[in-house]
Amino acid sequence: LPIMLYGLFVHVLWFSPIFGWFLLVSAWVRRAAILWALLPLLAVSALERVTSGTWYFMSLLQYRLTGAMATGFNFEPGDGGSVDRLSQLTPLRFLTTPGLWLGLLFAAACLSVAVRLRRYREPI
Repeated sequence: LPIMLYGLFVHVLWFSPIFGWFLLVSAWVRRAAILWALLPLLAVSALERVTSGTWYFMSLLQYRLTGAMATGFNFEPGDGGSVDRLSQLTPLRFLTTPGLWLGLLFAAACLSVAVRLRRYREPI
């Protein structure tokens, strides 16, 4: 039970920027919110690739989508990706990761803008 609760805590905090972005886009656009949420991200990545020939933005997105387990847990070779011991939990490393705090700041900004947009928009 403590491993599952810690895993839930890690994933809620780690994916909060993604949920905040989706909430902001859904408050901003009237229809096709998933397209408006994904197309700017792909456009920025394509523009970066064309202009500078790098994939930094796409690697940032990949890190945000797949980094929760690597940051919040300590896997040893041969574990097969399973978490079954309390010694695999790394809350100090997780809570001191700059990417977590920057993501939480981004999520808070998205949430505050989404609330403002929904509060002052005319009725549907």
